[in-house]
Amino acid sequence: MEFRPEMPLLVTVRCHEEGGLRRIPEEERFALLRAYMPYAAAMDIEIKAMRHARELVMEARERDVIIIGSTHDFQITPGVDYLREQEKKARSYKADIVKFAFTPCLASDIQTGVQLFTKPKGPIAVMGMGPMGPVSRLLYSQLGSCLVYGSLGEEETAPGNGTSHSLREPSAASAPSSADYGAFPHMNIITSAFLAARPKTLTASLIPVWAGCMVVQKLTGSWNASLALLTLTSCLCLQIACNFFNDAIDHAKHADTERRTGPVRMTASGALSHRTVMLIGLFFLLGACLLAFPLIELRGWPILAIGIPSLYFTYGYTGGPWPLAYKGLGEIFVILFFGLVAVLGTILVQIGTAPVVPGTLVESLAVYNAGIVTGIQCGLLCAVMISVNNIRDRKEDLTTGKHTLAVRLGGKERRAPWPSLSSWLPTSRCPHPAGPFT
Repeated sequence: MEFRPEMPLLVTVRCHEEGGLRRIPEEERFALLRAYMPYAAAMDIEIKAMRHARELVMEARERDVIIIGSTHDFQITPGVDYLREQEKKARSYKADIVKFAFTPCLASDIQTGVQLFTKPKGPIAVMGMGPMGPVSRLLYSQLGSCLVYGSLGEEETAPGNGTSHSLREPSAASAPSSADYGAFPHMNIITSAFLAARPKTLTASLIPVWAGCMVVQKLTGSWNASLALLTLTSCLCLQIACNFFNDAIDHAKHADTERRTGPVRMTASGALSHRTVMLIGLFFLLGACLLAFPLIELRGWPILAIGIPSLYFTYGYTGGPWPLAYKGLGEIFVILFFGLVAVLGTILVQIGTAPVVPGTLVESLAVYNAGIVTGIQCGLLCAVMISVNNIRDRKEDLTTGKHTLAVRLGGKERRAPWPSLSSWLPTSRCPHPAGPFT
Protein backbone atom coordinates (compact mmCIF):
# COMPACT_ATOMS: atom_id res chain seq x y z
CA MET A 1 0.00 0.00 0.00
CA GLU A 2 1.35 3.45 -0.91
CA PHE A 3 0.99 6.26 1.60
CA ARG A 4 1.25 9.94 0.77
CA PRO A 5 3.36 11.55 3.51
CA GLU A 6 1.56 14.89 3.17
CA MET A 7 -1.80 13.26 3.99
CA PRO A 8 -2.25 12.22 7.66
CA LEU A 9 -3.76 8.75 8.04
CA LEU A 10 -6.60 8.07 10.50
CA VAL A 11 -6.88 4.36 11.26
CA THR A 12 -9.97 2.59 12.56
CA VAL A 13 -11.24 -0.99 12.59
CA ARG A 14 -14.96 -1.43 13.19
CA CYS A 15 -16.86 -4.61 13.89
CA HIS A 16 -20.35 -5.26 12.52
CA GLU A 17 -22.13 -3.77 15.57
CA GLU A 18 -20.25 -0.49 15.04
CA GLY A 19 -21.07 -0.18 11.35
CA GLY A 20 -18.34 -2.47 9.98
CA LEU A 21 -18.88 -5.12 7.32
CA ARG A 22 -18.28 -8.19 9.48
CA ARG A 23 -17.93 -9.42 13.02
CA ILE A 24 -14.35 -9.43 14.16
CA PRO A 25 -12.79 -10.76 17.39
CA GLU A 26 -11.39 -8.08 19.67
CA GLU A 27 -7.88 -9.56 19.52
CA GLU A 28 -7.86 -9.40 15.72
CA ARG A 29 -9.13 -5.84 15.76
CA PHE A 30 -6.40 -4.69 18.15
CA ALA A 31 -3.78 -6.56 16.10
CA LEU A 32 -4.83 -4.69 12.95
CA LEU A 33 -4.72 -1.35 14.75
CA ARG A 34 -1.26 -2.16 16.10
CA ALA A 35 -0.05 -3.17 12.61
CA TYR A 36 -1.11 0.16 11.10
CA MET A 37 0.02 2.23 14.07
CA PRO A 38 3.43 3.19 12.54
CA TYR A 39 1.62 4.89 9.64
CA ALA A 40 -1.15 6.53 11.67
CA ALA A 41 -1.54 10.15 12.66
CA ALA A 42 -4.70 9.23 14.60
CA MET A 43 -6.60 6.12 15.70
CA ASP A 44 -10.38 5.95 16.15
CA ILE A 45 -11.44 3.40 18.78
CA GLU A 46 -14.98 2.77 20.03
CA ILE A 47 -15.32 3.97 23.63
CA LYS A 48 -16.79 0.69 24.88
CA ALA A 49 -13.72 -1.12 23.48
CA MET A 50 -11.19 1.29 24.97
CA ARG A 51 -11.21 -0.24 28.44
CA HIS A 52 -9.79 -3.44 26.89
CA ALA A 53 -7.29 -1.49 24.78
CA ARG A 54 -5.32 0.34 27.47
CA GLU A 55 -1.95 -1.08 26.34
CA LEU A 56 -2.72 -0.24 22.71
CA VAL A 57 -3.66 3.30 23.69
CA MET A 58 -0.45 3.73 25.68
CA GLU A 59 1.63 2.49 22.73
CA ALA A 60 -0.14 4.89 20.41
CA ARG A 61 0.39 7.84 22.74
CA GLU A 62 4.10 7.01 22.98
CA ARG A 63 4.21 7.35 19.16
CA ASP A 64 2.32 10.68 19.36
CA VAL A 65 -0.70 9.11 17.68
CA ILE A 66 -3.91 11.04 18.43
CA ILE A 67 -6.52 8.86 20.12
CA ILE A 68 -10.17 9.39 19.12
CA GLY A 69 -12.73 7.75 21.39
CA SER A 70 -16.00 7.36 19.48
CA THR A 71 -19.59 6.36 20.15
CA HIS A 72 -22.11 5.51 17.43
CA ASP A 73 -25.88 5.10 17.36
CA PHE A 74 -27.34 4.17 13.97
CA GLN A 75 -30.98 4.28 15.15
CA ILE A 76 -31.61 7.31 17.39
CA THR A 77 -30.03 10.28 19.14
CA PRO A 78 -29.26 9.35 22.77
CA GLY A 79 -29.93 11.84 25.55
CA VAL A 80 -27.32 14.52 26.23
CA ASP A 81 -26.66 13.13 29.73
CA TYR A 82 -25.77 9.74 28.26
CA LEU A 83 -23.49 11.32 25.67
CA ARG A 84 -21.72 13.40 28.29
CA GLU A 85 -21.19 10.27 30.36
CA GLN A 86 -19.59 8.66 27.31
CA GLU A 87 -17.28 11.66 26.99
CA LYS A 88 -16.31 11.27 30.64
CA LYS A 89 -15.45 7.60 30.06
CA ALA A 90 -13.45 8.37 26.93
CA ARG A 91 -11.40 11.01 28.74
CA SER A 92 -10.67 8.53 31.54
CA TYR A 93 -9.34 6.13 28.87
CA LYS A 94 -6.97 8.90 27.65
CA ALA A 95 -8.83 9.88 24.49
CA ASP A 96 -7.55 13.12 22.98
CA ILE A 97 -10.73 13.70 20.96
CA VAL A 98 -14.22 12.38 21.68
CA LYS A 99 -16.39 11.66 18.64
CA PHE A 100 -20.18 11.49 18.83
CA ALA A 101 -22.04 9.99 15.84
CA PHE A 102 -25.81 9.56 16.14
CA THR A 103 -28.95 9.58 14.01
CA PRO A 104 -31.07 12.74 14.40
CA CYS A 105 -34.71 12.26 13.46
CA LEU A 106 -36.17 15.52 14.84
CA ALA A 107 -35.04 19.11 15.15
CA SER A 108 -34.70 18.54 18.90
CA ASP A 109 -32.14 15.81 18.13
CA ILE A 110 -30.01 18.39 16.30
CA GLN A 111 -30.23 20.54 19.43
CA THR A 112 -28.95 17.62 21.53
CA GLY A 113 -25.75 17.77 19.51
CA VAL A 114 -25.58 21.54 20.00
CA GLN A 115 -25.67 21.04 23.78
CA LEU A 116 -22.49 18.97 23.62
CA PHE A 117 -20.54 22.13 22.76
CA THR A 118 -21.39 23.66 26.16
CA LYS A 119 -18.13 23.38 28.11
CA PRO A 120 -16.77 20.08 26.77
CA LYS A 121 -13.77 18.65 28.63
CA GLY A 122 -11.61 18.76 25.52
CA PRO A 123 -11.80 18.61 21.70
CA ILE A 124 -14.95 16.91 20.37
CA ALA A 125 -16.21 15.81 16.97
CA VAL A 126 -20.00 15.74 16.56
CA MET A 127 -21.80 14.45 13.48
CA GLY A 128 -25.23 13.22 12.54
CA MET A 129 -26.06 10.25 10.33
CA GLY A 130 -29.07 9.51 8.16
CA PRO A 131 -31.10 12.05 6.11
CA MET A 132 -30.33 14.90 8.52
CA GLY A 133 -26.64 14.01 8.68
CA PRO A 134 -25.27 16.45 6.07
CA VAL A 135 -27.11 19.44 7.56
CA SER A 136 -26.04 18.55 11.10
CA ARG A 137 -22.39 18.19 10.07
CA LEU A 138 -22.36 21.64 8.51
CA LEU A 139 -23.83 23.13 11.68
CA TYR A 140 -21.60 21.26 14.12
CA SER A 141 -18.45 22.11 12.16
CA GLN A 142 -19.26 25.79 12.62
CA LEU A 143 -19.88 25.30 16.33
CA GLY A 144 -16.44 23.76 16.85
CA SER A 145 -16.53 20.12 15.79
CA CYS A 146 -12.87 19.36 15.10
CA LEU A 147 -13.46 16.55 12.58
CA VAL A 148 -15.89 15.82 9.75
CA TYR A 149 -15.78 12.32 8.26
CA GLY A 150 -16.25 11.56 4.58
CA SER A 151 -15.56 8.50 2.42
CA LEU A 152 -12.74 8.48 -0.15
CA GLY A 153 -14.83 6.71 -2.79
CA GLU A 154 -17.99 7.77 -4.59
CA GLU A 155 -20.32 5.99 -2.17
CA GLU A 156 -21.08 6.76 1.45
CA THR A 157 -19.55 4.39 4.00
CA ALA A 158 -22.21 5.32 6.58
CA PRO A 159 -25.70 6.85 6.22
CA GLY A 160 -25.36 10.60 5.73
CA ASN A 161 -21.56 10.37 5.84
CA GLY A 162 -20.95 12.10 2.50
CA THR A 163 -17.82 11.81 0.40
CA SER A 164 -14.55 13.69 0.70
CA HIS A 165 -15.33 15.28 -2.69
CA SER A 166 -18.66 16.68 -1.45
CA LEU A 167 -16.97 18.10 1.65
CA ARG A 168 -14.57 20.05 -0.56
CA GLU A 169 -17.33 21.64 -2.66
CA PRO A 170 -17.98 25.39 -2.25
CA SER A 171 -21.39 24.73 -0.71
CA ALA A 172 -19.71 22.91 2.14
CA ALA A 173 -17.09 25.61 2.53
CA SER A 174 -19.80 28.27 2.85
CA ALA A 175 -21.56 26.47 5.68
CA PRO A 176 -23.50 28.70 8.08
CA SER A 177 -21.77 30.30 11.01
CA SER A 178 -23.33 30.83 14.42
CA ALA A 179 -24.02 34.44 13.45
CA ASP A 180 -25.07 33.91 9.83
CA TYR A 181 -26.65 30.62 8.81
CA GLY A 182 -26.16 31.27 5.09
CA ALA A 183 -26.62 27.78 3.60
CA PHE A 184 -29.85 27.05 5.48
CA PRO A 185 -31.02 30.36 6.98
CA HIS A 186 -34.20 28.95 8.55
CA MET A 187 -32.53 26.06 10.36
CA ASN A 188 -31.29 27.97 13.38
CA ILE A 189 -34.22 30.35 13.86
CA ILE A 190 -37.01 27.82 13.35
CA THR A 191 -35.36 25.08 15.39
CA SER A 192 -34.43 27.45 18.20
CA ALA A 193 -37.91 29.01 18.29
CA PHE A 194 -39.47 25.55 18.35
CA LEU A 195 -37.30 24.56 21.31
CA ALA A 196 -37.89 27.87 23.11
CA ALA A 197 -41.64 27.13 22.95
CA ARG A 198 -40.87 24.04 25.10
CA PRO A 199 -43.26 21.72 23.23
CA LYS A 200 -42.93 18.92 25.81
CA THR A 201 -44.66 21.14 28.38
CA LEU A 202 -47.66 22.12 26.26
CA THR A 203 -49.80 19.30 27.61
CA ALA A 204 -50.27 21.68 30.56
CA SER A 205 -52.67 23.63 28.30
CA LEU A 206 -54.16 20.64 26.51
CA ILE A 207 -55.16 18.60 29.57
CA PRO A 208 -57.34 21.16 31.42
CA VAL A 209 -59.21 22.15 28.26
CA TRP A 210 -59.82 18.50 27.40
CA ALA A 211 -60.83 17.77 31.01
CA GLY A 212 -63.27 20.69 31.05
CA CYS A 213 -64.90 19.47 27.83
CA MET A 214 -65.20 15.95 29.25
CA VAL A 215 -66.90 17.31 32.39
CA VAL A 216 -69.44 19.05 30.18
CA GLN A 217 -69.90 15.93 28.04
CA LYS A 218 -70.42 13.74 31.12
CA LEU A 219 -72.94 16.00 32.84
CA THR A 220 -74.81 17.58 29.91
CA GLY A 221 -74.44 14.97 27.18
CA SER A 222 -72.67 17.12 24.59
CA TRP A 223 -69.81 19.54 23.96
CA ASN A 224 -68.85 21.95 21.16
CA ALA A 225 -65.64 20.97 19.35
CA SER A 226 -65.25 24.36 17.59
CA LEU A 227 -65.40 26.28 20.86
CA ALA A 228 -63.02 23.77 22.42
CA LEU A 229 -60.52 24.34 19.59
CA LEU A 230 -60.72 28.12 20.03
CA THR A 231 -60.19 27.74 23.77
CA LEU A 232 -57.28 25.36 23.33
CA THR A 233 -55.42 27.45 20.74
CA SER A 234 -55.82 30.58 22.86
CA CYS A 235 -54.47 28.73 25.93
CA LEU A 236 -51.57 27.31 23.92
CA CYS A 237 -50.65 30.78 22.67
CA LEU A 238 -50.65 32.08 26.24
CA GLN A 239 -48.42 29.26 27.48
CA ILE A 240 -46.01 29.55 24.54
CA ALA A 241 -45.78 33.31 25.11
CA CYS A 242 -45.07 32.65 28.79
CA ASN A 243 -42.32 30.18 27.85
CA PHE A 244 -40.66 32.71 25.53
CA PHE A 245 -40.82 35.48 28.14
CA ASN A 246 -39.41 33.07 30.72
CA ASP A 247 -36.50 32.18 28.41
CA ALA A 248 -35.58 35.83 27.79
CA ILE A 249 -36.19 37.21 31.27
CA ASP A 250 -34.34 34.44 33.13
CA HIS A 251 -31.31 35.16 30.97
CA ALA A 252 -31.58 38.92 31.55
CA LYS A 253 -31.72 38.28 35.31
CA HIS A 254 -28.75 35.87 35.08
CA ALA A 255 -30.92 33.02 36.40
CA ASP A 256 -29.83 30.73 33.54
CA THR A 257 -26.10 30.11 33.91
CA GLU A 258 -23.53 27.68 32.55
CA ARG A 259 -24.29 25.41 35.52
CA ARG A 260 -27.75 24.67 34.19
CA THR A 261 -28.37 20.92 33.80
CA GLY A 262 -31.77 20.96 32.06
CA PRO A 263 -32.67 21.70 28.42
CA VAL A 264 -30.67 24.47 26.79
CA ARG A 265 -32.34 27.89 26.90
CA MET A 266 -32.22 29.69 23.59
CA THR A 267 -31.39 33.17 24.89
CA ALA A 268 -28.74 31.97 27.33
CA SER A 269 -27.11 29.77 24.67
CA GLY A 270 -26.99 32.63 22.16
CA ALA A 271 -29.13 30.79 19.60
CA LEU A 272 -31.67 33.65 19.71
CA SER A 273 -31.28 37.23 20.88
CA HIS A 274 -33.22 38.62 23.84
CA ARG A 275 -35.10 40.95 21.51
CA THR A 276 -36.07 38.15 19.13
CA VAL A 277 -37.36 35.94 21.95
CA MET A 278 -39.42 38.78 23.46
CA LEU A 279 -40.89 39.68 20.05
CA ILE A 280 -41.92 36.07 19.42
CA GLY A 281 -43.51 36.01 22.87
CA LEU A 282 -45.46 39.18 22.05
CA PHE A 283 -46.56 37.62 18.75
CA PHE A 284 -48.11 34.65 20.57
CA LEU A 285 -49.65 36.99 23.14
CA LEU A 286 -51.33 38.88 20.31
CA GLY A 287 -52.48 35.57 18.85
CA ALA A 288 -54.12 34.65 22.15
CA CYS A 289 -55.99 37.98 22.15
CA LEU A 290 -57.23 37.56 18.59
CA LEU A 291 -58.43 34.03 19.30
CA ALA A 292 -60.25 35.26 22.42
CA PHE A 293 -62.33 37.89 20.56
CA PRO A 294 -64.97 35.40 19.31
CA LEU A 295 -65.22 33.95 22.83
CA ILE A 296 -65.69 37.42 24.35
CA GLU A 297 -68.40 38.21 21.81
CA LEU A 298 -70.11 34.90 22.56
CA ARG A 299 -69.79 34.75 26.38
CA GLY A 300 -69.28 38.37 27.41
CA TRP A 301 -67.48 39.97 30.34
CA PRO A 302 -66.59 36.74 32.25
CA ILE A 303 -64.09 35.91 29.47
CA LEU A 304 -62.50 39.34 29.95
CA ALA A 305 -62.35 38.73 33.69
CA ILE A 306 -60.38 35.54 32.99
CA GLY A 307 -58.34 36.88 30.07
CA ILE A 308 -56.92 40.12 31.45
CA PRO A 309 -55.10 38.61 34.47
CA SER A 310 -54.01 35.68 32.27
CA LEU A 311 -52.41 38.11 29.83
CA TYR A 312 -50.57 39.93 32.60
CA PHE A 313 -49.24 36.84 34.37
CA THR A 314 -48.02 35.43 31.07
CA TYR A 315 -45.33 38.09 31.48
CA GLY A 316 -45.57 38.52 35.26
CA TYR A 317 -44.69 34.88 35.94
CA THR A 318 -41.00 35.81 35.63
CA GLY A 319 -41.16 39.55 34.76
CA GLY A 320 -42.58 42.72 36.18
CA PRO A 321 -42.14 44.24 39.65
CA TRP A 322 -43.23 41.09 41.50
CA PRO A 323 -42.35 37.97 39.44
CA LEU A 324 -44.21 34.97 40.83
CA ALA A 325 -41.57 32.38 39.91
CA TYR A 326 -38.93 34.33 41.85
CA LYS A 327 -41.14 34.55 44.97
CA GLY A 328 -41.85 30.82 45.31
CA LEU A 329 -45.39 31.20 43.98
CA GLY A 330 -44.94 29.41 40.65
CA GLU A 331 -46.78 26.28 41.77
CA ILE A 332 -49.70 28.32 43.16
CA PHE A 333 -49.93 30.19 39.86
CA VAL A 334 -49.99 26.92 37.93
CA ILE A 335 -52.69 25.38 40.15
CA LEU A 336 -54.88 28.46 39.68
CA PHE A 337 -54.38 29.23 35.99
CA PHE A 338 -53.52 25.82 34.48
CA GLY A 339 -56.01 24.13 36.77
CA LEU A 340 -59.05 25.98 38.07
CA VAL A 341 -59.11 28.89 35.62
CA ALA A 342 -58.45 26.72 32.55
CA VAL A 343 -61.02 24.04 33.43
CA LEU A 344 -63.74 26.43 34.67
CA GLY A 345 -63.08 28.79 31.76
CA THR A 346 -63.52 25.91 29.33
CA ILE A 347 -66.79 24.98 31.01
CA LEU A 348 -67.96 28.62 30.80
CA VAL A 349 -67.23 28.68 27.07
CA GLN A 350 -69.04 25.38 26.58
CA ILE A 351 -72.26 25.92 28.58
CA GLY A 352 -72.53 29.71 28.33
CA THR A 353 -73.49 30.54 31.92
CA ALA A 354 -71.24 31.46 34.83
CA PRO A 355 -71.94 30.80 38.53
CA VAL A 356 -71.70 34.56 39.20
CA VAL A 357 -74.44 35.36 36.67
CA PRO A 358 -77.92 35.61 38.29
CA GLY A 359 -80.34 32.94 37.15
CA THR A 360 -77.75 30.24 36.53
CA LEU A 361 -79.49 26.86 36.52
CA VAL A 362 -78.86 24.33 39.27
CA GLU A 363 -77.70 21.86 36.62
CA SER A 364 -75.03 24.32 35.48
CA LEU A 365 -73.85 24.80 39.05
CA ALA A 366 -73.36 21.04 39.29
CA VAL A 367 -71.13 21.17 36.24
CA TYR A 368 -69.03 23.88 37.86
CA ASN A 369 -68.78 21.89 41.10
CA ALA A 370 -67.38 19.00 39.11
CA GLY A 371 -65.11 21.45 37.30
CA ILE A 372 -63.64 22.70 40.57
CA VAL A 373 -62.63 19.18 41.56
CA THR A 374 -61.18 18.47 38.11
CA GLY A 375 -59.46 21.83 37.96
CA ILE A 376 -57.65 21.27 41.24
CA GLN A 377 -56.46 17.87 40.05
CA CYS A 378 -55.22 19.25 36.71
CA GLY A 379 -53.52 22.13 38.51
CA LEU A 380 -51.74 19.84 40.93
CA LEU A 381 -50.49 17.62 38.11
CA CYS A 382 -49.13 20.67 36.25
CA ALA A 383 -47.58 21.94 39.49
CA VAL A 384 -45.67 18.69 39.83
CA MET A 385 -44.05 19.40 36.44
CA ILE A 386 -42.95 22.83 37.70
CA SER A 387 -41.73 21.34 40.99
CA VAL A 388 -39.61 18.68 39.29
CA ASN A 389 -37.94 21.33 37.13
CA ASN A 390 -37.34 23.58 40.14
CA ILE A 391 -35.87 20.73 42.17
CA ARG A 392 -33.50 20.01 39.28
CA ASP A 393 -32.46 23.69 39.13
CA ARG A 394 -32.37 24.26 42.89
CA LYS A 395 -28.58 24.51 43.26
CA GLU A 396 -28.33 27.01 40.42
CA ASP A 397 -31.32 29.03 41.69
CA LEU A 398 -29.73 29.24 45.14
CA THR A 399 -26.89 31.28 43.65
CA THR A 400 -28.96 33.51 41.33
CA GLY A 401 -31.64 34.80 43.71
CA LYS A 402 -34.49 32.84 42.19
CA HIS A 403 -36.36 31.79 45.34
CA THR A 404 -38.55 29.03 43.96
CA LEU A 405 -40.55 26.78 46.26
CA ALA A 406 -37.82 24.13 45.95
CA VAL A 407 -35.27 26.69 47.19
CA ARG A 408 -37.52 27.81 50.04
CA LEU A 409 -38.30 24.26 51.20
CA GLY A 410 -34.64 23.29 51.27
CA GLY A 411 -33.51 19.67 51.66
CA LYS A 412 -35.00 16.51 50.19
CA GLU A 413 -36.84 15.52 53.35
CA ARG A 414 -38.73 18.83 53.30
CA ARG A 415 -39.41 18.76 49.54
CA ALA A 416 -40.63 15.14 49.41
CA PRO A 417 -44.31 15.72 50.38
CA TRP A 418 -44.98 18.30 47.64
CA PRO A 419 -45.12 16.08 44.51
CA SER A 420 -47.41 13.64 46.34
CA LEU A 421 -50.13 16.31 46.28
CA SER A 422 -50.80 15.30 42.69
CA SER A 423 -52.76 12.33 44.00
CA TRP A 424 -54.83 14.39 46.42
CA LEU A 425 -58.13 13.89 44.58
CA PRO A 426 -57.70 10.74 42.45
CA THR A 427 -61.13 9.29 43.18
CA SER A 428 -63.22 12.39 43.92
CA ARG A 429 -66.89 12.15 43.02
CA CYS A 430 -69.44 14.89 42.49
CA PRO A 431 -73.17 14.06 42.80
CA HIS A 432 -75.41 14.64 39.80
CA PRO A 433 -78.90 13.45 38.91
CA ALA A 434 -77.52 11.39 36.05
CA GLY A 435 -74.97 9.65 38.25
CA PRO A 436 -71.57 10.25 39.82
CA PHE A 437 -68.73 12.06 38.07
CA THR A 438 -65.39 10.34 38.54
